[in-house]
This record gives sequence, structure tokens and C-alpha cells, in this order.
Amino acid sequence: MNVMLLAAGEGTRLRPYTLIRPKPAIPFLNIPLASYPLAFLEDLKIDRLVVNTFHLPTKIVDLFIHMNHGARRLHFSHEIHQILDTGGGLGAASDYFKRDDDLILMNSDEVILPIEKNILAKALDQHQKNKAFCTILTMDYEGIGTKFGGVWLDQKQQVKGFGKTKPSDDCTSAEHYIGILILSGKIFEYLPNGLPANILYDGVKKAIDDGHQVQRFKVNCHWYETGNPADFLKATESCLKILASKNETYEQSHLRRALERFSQEAPILEASPNLLTLKTASSRIEKDASLSGFAVLGAQSHIHSKAKLENVVVADKIQVAANTHAKDVLFLENN
Repeated sequence: MNVMLLAAGEGTRLRPYTLIRPKPAIPFLNIPLASYPLAFLEDLKIDRLVVNTFHLPTKIVDLFIHMNHGARRLHFSHEIHQILDTGGGLGAASDYFKRDDDLILMNSDEVILPIEKNILAKALDQHQKNKAFCTILTMDYEGIGTKFGGVWLDQKQQVKGFGKTKPSDDCTSAEHYIGILILSGKIFEYLPNGLPANILYDGVKKAIDDGHQVQRFKVNCHWYETGNPADFLKATESCLKILASKNETYEQSHLRRALERFSQEAPILEASPNLLTLKTASSRIEKDASLSGFAVLGAQSHIHSKAKLENVVVADKIQVAANTHAKDVLFLENN
């Protein structure tokens, strides 16, 4: 199977953090956000992995060439003059794919924890058995079709279109797109080469209008919004609680495997009534420093004397200065 990860975005809602690092490289539980889509692929053998770049491209390249990505071959599709969006980005990388083969297109910054095993393999099996043009992975999510755009379905559960409003009168429900598509190689007939385009509205919707079968595969999973600092920290706390839970679940084991595979150093989880901490053996906390809520401390990070921190993420090798008082903050550079 060939896979493309979309990594060209500027992460504008997560600024100023994404002015320092591209969003796929920002640490979530001490591993890059890009680790999570790769972990979701764990049940599949990946031949070719293609990653597009635009924002901070050298950092994207450095990220992936040093990751345990698991693909037999790694390629980069560089968008130089303008960002090409999800469809244009895939179109620009068309030379890496064959028109007769299926491919998987994924966002590179989605944190998805499956509740059951082999989800992607099951979705791929349904896609191939039904000879679908496109299979969209979805889930239930509050506010879809009203507050948020969704994947609209008719009574036969076939995909009819996308957005906040019904694309046609026969639509009966909407579900949340989790950032993963299985596509026929024929998708390139609907995508421009070198021009911006949206994969859903400019690619898949046109295929629907031409009569191609587009289906959804509904999954049981935890999907986390990480596009802004508040949601990023909320997702961090939620995942820490999953790790610390005494109830063994599949999502917990999946998350543990991801941390073991992609962490620079072995993760150490410590839980007390007032503090959840994920750290490594090389993380340093001075005795008179104070932590509360939750803290994620990267390898070789150092919390200096009399710092008082609540709900923080401290990246690898970052020094938090003495007497720093901070709440709900990501430390991605030395303060």
C-alpha cells in the first residue's frame, strides 16, 4: 500500500508555536504529532510514503527521515511557490502513484486512538470488496452538520457531499471526517497538477457527481482536536488519563505502542491525585519547583528552581527558567 501524508500546512491556529516548528513536528506526549497517523498505519505494510512540504520544509524533511516511519521508501513532494491544499498537494505528487492502484491519503497531524484493532485494514477490505472510488473514514461527533462541516449520507449510507448544510434533499445524516481517505488511483483524473484544490470538494465531490461510488467507513475511535493551544492541551490531558487508567483498553495499548515506537527515550508515567506527569529518565525537575495538573516533560528538559507550572508541555532539551510561573503553556523554546 502507498500512503501520502499531508504536511504542508502552516498551522495558523496554533501560532506562535508553529512559527518555530511545523505542526507535524510539535510534540504530543513527547512524540511528534506526525507519529500518530503513522501509528494508525501499524497493521499495514507500507511500500511508498510520500510527504508534501511547504511551511518550514527543511524541518519536515528532517522530521521524517529520522522517524521510524516503517515505509520501504520515503519521498517528499515540495510545494515551492504556493500551498496547494489537500487535493492540489496530492495532484502534484501524482508521479509517485499508479493510476491502477489504491492509495491512502492522511493528514499528518491527527491524533486518533482506535478503540478496536485492525480498523484501517477492515476499511481497506471494504473499499476493495466494493470496488469503491473512495472510502472516507468517519465517526460520530457533536455539532456535525450544524456547527461543523460533515460527510453527508443518504438513506442507503452512501456519501452525497460535504459541508455544514445538506448538499441534496436525500441526505439524512452527517458524520465527522477524521482525516483519512482510501482512494482509487483514478482520483488523479479529478485533480489539477500544480494548482490549489480541495480533495473533498474539488476531487471526491466531482467523482460523486460523475456517478462513482463513494462510501464511508465508520470507526470507533477517540479523535482529538489539536488545532489551537486550548484544544491541544485538553487533548494532552485526556490522553494522559487514558495512559494512567487502570482499565486495560485497546486505545491504551495502541497509545503505549506509539510512545514506545516513536519516543526518543522510554516514557515514564507518574500519577498522583494532583498531578499526572509523563517524562523520561533525563528530564530534570529541581526539588523546589512546583508542578500541578499535568506536565509532559521531554528528554533532557530541565525545570529550574522555584518554577511553578500547571498544565504544561515542555519539549526535548528545553530549559524552563527559575521562578517561571505558567499555566496552560507549551514550552517549545527556552524562556
